[in-house]
Amino acid sequence: MNILNGCMVVTIPSDLSGDAIPQMQKSLLGKIDETKVFGLVFDFSSLKVIDSYEYLELSNLIKMTNVLGTEAIVVGINPGLVNALLDLSVDTDHLNTFLNLEDGLSYLLSKTDQIEAEEAEEIEVIKNLEEEYEELEDAKI
Repeated sequence: MNILNGCMVVTIPSDLSGDAIPQMQKSLLGKIDETKVFGLVFDFSSLKVIDSYEYLELSNLIKMTNVLGTEAIVVGINPGLVNALLDLSVDTDHLNTFLNLEDGLSYLLSKTDQIEAEEAEEIEVIKNLEEEYEELEDAKI
């Protein structure tokens, strides 16, 4: 797991057998809580095959991260994996996907810029309200 500008990148291993997903879940959720990242990129590029159970577990993990307030996106899904997901008839509507890591990070970082701009606006509004309040208080005296 690497962190870049408030975004964590998690590479999904090619072998999801055994307890790989539960271990990843425990580690990842703890790391999100510890680091307070706002964006999470699940990189599926090393994953060649997936079964319905593995997909369900990964899908639930993505939903869990969203509940923690971290926007999760998926990158690197190859055509074979897309076919497998369609063959399994699994729900992919909640996935926010991008072709590659660069596109995914660009999306998340643009959202960061937007959030920072909105926060700056809110701070300016608060300052203006505080000034108006002080003027009203001074006028009372």
